[in-house]
This record gives sequence, C-alpha cells and structure tokens, in this order.
Amino acid sequence: MEDIIAQGDVLYERYEVQSLINKNQFYQSFRLVDEIGDSFYLKIYLDSIKAKHDMQITERLRQKNIPTYIESRSINIEDKNYLCTIQEYISGETLSDYMSHHFVVEQHRVKLIINDLLDALDYIHNLPEPLIHNNINNQKVMLDMSSSPPEAKLIGYGNAKWLHQSVNEFIFEGINHFYLAPECFRGIFSPQSDLFSVGVLIYHCLFGLPPWFKDISEIDYRSGKWKEILMIERNKPLKKPCINIII
Repeated sequence: MEDIIAQGDVLYERYEVQSLINKNQFYQSFRLVDEIGDSFYLKIYLDSIKAKHDMQITERLRQKNIPTYIESRSINIEDKNYLCTIQEYISGETLSDYMSHHFVVEQHRVKLIINDLLDALDYIHNLPEPLIHNNINNQKVMLDMSSSPPEAKLIGYGNAKWLHQSVNEFIFEGINHFYLAPECFRGIFSPQSDLFSVGVLIYHCLFGLPPWFKDISEIDYRSGKWKEILMIERNKPLKKPCINIII
C-alpha cells in the first residue's frame, strides 16, 4: 500500500510530515514536527475497529514510562476517512533494534530497562480497571535516547485487554508466542502473565534468545500447531543457550 501522506504535507494547520516511521496491514506511522520544532508521533489506522480499541486505551494512560498521548483526530485522504492518534515522539530505538546490533544487553542496562517496565506495569495493573498488556517483548520497548541513561517506555497496546474482558476475546495474531505465559495458551490473561513476559525479556536480553526457543517460522499460524510445539519445549528443562549456536 502506498503511503497515505507524504513528506512536507501539513496536517491540521499545525503539523508538518517529516518522515515515514513504519507501515503494515494495520497502520502507518509518521514523524511530525510543529511550528516551534517539537516532534510528534502520528499513527494512522487502516482498521477503524482497531483504532477505536487503541484510542480507548492510550487516551487513558498517563505515566512516565508510557508514551504521552496528545490527541485523537481523523484525516480525510482521497474521500476516505482514517482515524489517527498523535503522541509524543520518542527519539531512540526499540530494544529489538538495539539487540540487533549488540546481540545481548549489558546487565546494568537490563536492570534499568526492567525497572522502567515494572513501573509502567505497576501503573496499568493498578488502574481502577486493570489493564493487561498481553504482548511484552523486545519490540514493544522503546529506548528514549534523549535521556541519560536511556529511559525505557512500554509501547504497543494493540493486544491489551481490560481484566474484565472475556477470555474468548484473546487474540493471538501479532503476539510474540515465545513470551506468552503458559495460561495464555488457553486464552487466560492476568497481571501475572505480563510479569512472566518480563522474565522472558530478561532472559532474552542476557542470552540473545528467548527461553525454550524453537524455530516455528515455517508453521502455518492458523493451524494452531505452534501451541503444541511450544508447549512440548516448555516441558523440557531450561538450559543456558549454547553460544556457538546463537551467534
């Protein structure tokens, strides 16, 4: 799909489009700059249902380790209306990007990242209506390089669910299966399942691969066979990865 907007476009008589950040089948994201030079993150949704889900969540979150929500808007391009959100722009990279060129993360840096994530989780888990993230992994952690040391921010609430929601509403699409707690394979989610994912993240940072890693890239996701394969791996004793294999 072509980009919905282009560099140099002016939106809402305030923001100028600087560059495309990412695009997939669900959304396109861009960096914006306003008239005084401040940068913002624009997310244009291609699916209105997903847009409303994300908006209902992100507009309620106010915590330093979660990107700051600015506003929700709509944009009309070629007679088609898209919903979008504007958030603070984080100058940095995802933890996944960091690991792609460092492979593993230094222990002192892991501690700082995890402390930031636990602060974010403590906040969303203790909202009047508790929120479960459901997809914590190294792609959902942004490292804000504008602060020293870099501050970790928890992003990506597309799979998040309020605690009261039915287990039948748990959707596996787009979730990193290696980070799932065992109960999530049965469609059960809780604050504890988020904490399990944090434990997986620690292991992944230190050793370069998630625990019980198994290549399932060739398996048809829709078959559900990946669940059986991963659960078999989970029943095996956890061993430290062989460096000769993972480098």
